Amino acid sequence: MGHVFGPRVARLYEAWEKSAEGILVDRLSSQLILRLLRPGKGERILDIGCGTGNHVLLFYRLGFDVTGLDASPYMLDVARSRLGDKASLKIGRAEDLPFEDNEFDLATLIFTLEFLDDPGDFLPCFMILSLERHICSIYGGLRAMRERHMATCPSNGEASR
Repeated sequence: MGHVFGPRVARLYEAWEKSAEGILVDRLSSQLILRLLRPGKGERILDIGCGTGNHVLLFYRLGFDVTGLDASPYMLDVARSRLGDKASLKIGRAEDLPFEDNEFDLATLIFTLEFLDDPGDFLPCFMILSLERHICSIYGGLRAMRERHMATCPSNGEASR
């Protein structure tokens, strides 16, 4: 089971997104993702580990039919406040995806792998969501956030603070 962010970590993540580093990472990662995916309007995209919805909002603005999935109800609360009804946001774990094979044209996993207990077990599931295109990115700077999160979490990996 991966790590579920509680309200405290969700606030820390939201603050990091607004920092100079967070803004730079978002800008550069968004440019790279769009260059690699070459999206088309109306395509169905799943953003696994969507967090507070940064990339869901980007994909919506580009004309995608967007679904975001995250295990943290607190992260999804922030995403819902930003997105309203612009995208479908679902609670769920990357390790147990609640979708049918090929339900999406594109599937993304952005800054999520570092929070899974065993990413190797997850990747085959990720690949069958879409036969078309996938993108997966890891940002090493989030390792420090994961380590802080692990230090403050109960033994089951869930943050309750």
